[in-house]
Amino acid sequence: MMMLYDSEAYAVLRFDLEPGDAGATSRRGGFDIVDKRMRREIFLSGELAHSFQQGAQALSASNPDPEQWDEYIARFTELGQQPLVMH
Repeated sequence: MMMLYDSEAYAVLRFDLEPGDAGATSRRGGFDIVDKRMRREIFLSGELAHSFQQGAQALSASNPDPEQWDEYIARFTELGQQPLVMH
């Protein structure tokens, strides 16, 4: 797990599972996005994670400010339907 982005509005973590990790049969992983304001979380994997990563890399090349990052991430958090509940 690696923290990629952390702002007042969002946190983005990357998860990589290697063969041999519990339940991993091939290299895979995804991105966990937490919308701190709406208290929602979404995990992106597969093609959606790949799309998120490609878009983030393209955005990164333009030297974006935090507001631009938050706007990009917000497009993916709309997919989250589960409120984040603290235990």
